Amino acid sequence: MKLLTINTCDHHGGAAIAASRLLNGLARFHGFDNYLLVGRKTSSDPKVICTRQSRAQLYFESGLDVLTNAVGLQYQFFPFSSRAIMRAAHEIQPDLIYLRNLHGGYFALPLLRKLSRLAPIAWTLSDMWSFTGNCAHSFDDVSWKDMRGCREYRVYPSIGVNTGRWLLWRKMQVYRDSDIHLICPSRWLFELAQQSPVFTDKEIVQIYNGFDLDVFRPGDQQAARKVLGIPLRAKVLMFCADFLRDNPWKGGPELLAALKRINNKVEGKVHVLLVGSGDLWELARFSKLEVHHAGPLESDRLMAACYSASDVFLYPTRADNLPNVLIEAAACGVPSVTFDVGGCGEIVKNGDTGWVVPPGDARGLAEKALSLLEDYSLR
Repeated sequence: MKLLTINTCDHHGGAAIAASRLLNGLARFHGFDNYLLVGRKTSSDPKVICTRQSRAQLYFESGLDVLTNAVGLQYQFFPFSSRAIMRAAHEIQPDLIYLRNLHGGYFALPLLRKLSRLAPIAWTLSDMWSFTGNCAHSFDDVSWKDMRGCREYRVYPSIGVNTGRWLLWRKMQVYRDSDIHLICPSRWLFELAQQSPVFTDKEIVQIYNGFDLDVFRPGDQQAARKVLGIPLRAKVLMFCADFLRDNPWKGGPELLAALKRINNKVEGKVHVLLVGSGDLWELARFSKLEVHHAGPLESDRLMAACYSASDVFLYPTRADNLPNVLIEAAACGVPSVTFDVGGCGEIVKNGDTGWVVPPGDARGLAEKALSLLEDYSLR
């Protein structure tokens, strides 16, 4: 079977990682012939096709994305990417088209109609954007249920004019005319999507993301610590996110508040393992915290080694669907402490495989992390 997958990029981000794992499994166990279309390409794989053929095209469509968002015409027209996507779809003649993340200013929503006339579309939703006016996460705002735009319309991917009502009607029209089938990785997102008027009469199913348990499994903690340069008897907290400082979703301020409290209350040193791009220079002010920067990691086996080296995984996310990292930590036998947002509570079983605390409760986050750090039997 030929499968054409469309995603923002080929390697970066949770959607790309989840898609890559799925495609590898389909090829390995079911003989799928996979092709990947992306707005930004970083690999040399010939079966990965970039929708922009030059820097000039990338810069033009990036500018167009900024302009159209400013006037509220989000994701309606990308001339180079649209032609490249349709050309590739006609040449490949896929049996199925699979969509992941459509953010990033490369995919024009009206393309769904044309693509679904070539092959049925399966779309795994990465967030709430597909059924809100423009917001990837609307938090407590349920205006979308009444076909109204988000009140906080400057939430990513933001728009300058609140055209959310028009954007929702536009989505409803496109979905109605397209052969699309919707997949939600978390039960949380599935229950929300079922309440959306734009998905009326569309099939919606819930399927968790898959993981390779030959890679993500409990490992030798001492061996992992030797590789990472962490003392064998240390107390180790791990945190992971792209763009540690600038990512609005991953809870940098809450992490700092929790680590400050841990620093003030812990006996001895705590080693903090940061995985991801960027830095949190404020941690240098905390005298009892020893920070290790692993940087962004491309290898699943290196990620598994980081989990194995850790005692507790800390994940103070503000908004999430079904974060890969919480499942990876659990598979590696590491308890997590996280906020009760999105699908996090579906992964971390409170008081059993970790702790789930109320959103934004940095004090609770710190207290639960300390309880795990200081009690081996509880871990």
